[in-house]
Amino acid sequence: MKRPKTLTYRWDVKVTKPLPGDHDITGYGGYVQKPADLDTAAAVAQVVEEMTDWAVRSGAVPAPGGVTAHRFDA
Repeated sequence: MKRPKTLTYRWDVKVTKPLPGDHDITGYGGYVQKPADLDTAAAVAQVVEEMTDWAVRSGAVPAPGGVTAHRFDA
């Protein structure tokens, strides 16, 4: 069996202030692909950093410790 080139990671961002225009939203989530040869801990740290940056740039306010990610095995 061939090894996959990418792995899927689930991310969640809990917010104290949602994106502009969203009302009563307490969080966002999604999936992202990362190279399979990237260490899981490094990939998780990278996803958390990217999603924190995305939330802040987009105008949301992440809750303290509210940005999480983990490897998603379907």
